Amino acid sequence: MRKEDYPLPARAIGYDEMMQYCDALMHKVAKYNPDEIIGVARSGMPFATFIAQKLNLDLGYYNPKHGHFVAANSTSKRIVFIDENFVSGGTQRQIHEFMKKHNPGIEYTVGCVMLDLFCPDKACLYGKMLDL
Repeated sequence: MRKEDYPLPARAIGYDEMMQYCDALMHKVAKYNPDEIIGVARSGMPFATFIAQKLNLDLGYYNPKHGHFVAANSTSKRIVFIDENFVSGGTQRQIHEFMKKHNPGIEYTVGCVMLDLFCPDKACLYGKMLDL
């Protein structure tokens, strides 16, 4: 997406507001009842860490750029991938393709702290839809 295609103005989001979005996401993740949280490198890791600690879950790691996936618990059967935001849907597609190919037996969903209003794939958990 080019800058001129993006109709929403940029604005700074403060710590308190970001934590509200993260808390909202955490409650949705808790309802999904996962065995493990997988942080999406790199910017999703702090939020995944926060949510994993709050829900007392193991924390794994996924780097879509390099295809690295490390689960902390080899017996996890239900996981949630956490990233900071979804804009174009590219990361979501990479996760779906990776899981279909390498881990077809694991149930999963994806989540983000902020979901862009124009993201084509809104079938995810999110803390706040950015509709500024």
